[in-house]
Amino acid sequence: MPQVNENAVGKLYRVTVINGDGAQASSDNPNNIWNAPIYIQFIKGESDPELGSIVPDKGPATGGTKVTIKGKDFREKNGRL
Repeated sequence: MPQVNENAVGKLYRVTVINGDGAQASSDNPNNIWNAPIYIQFIKGESDPELGSIVPDKGPATGGTKVTIKGKDFREKNGRL
């Protein structure tokens, strides 16, 4: 993930995934399998996390695939990792 400007910290953002064939799905679609929109939020880091791997690195456009993210120096804050 590239660095973001300080003014992006704390705001909620939708995620859009675009497949090689041009099909796309957005996280703010309330008709997903959870029946609720999903957003990401940038927080100001107090650590120096390092991403090791994301498994699996792809899944169906319909979602629902559990993902394991491994790395170093991930920190929990307010019950979130």
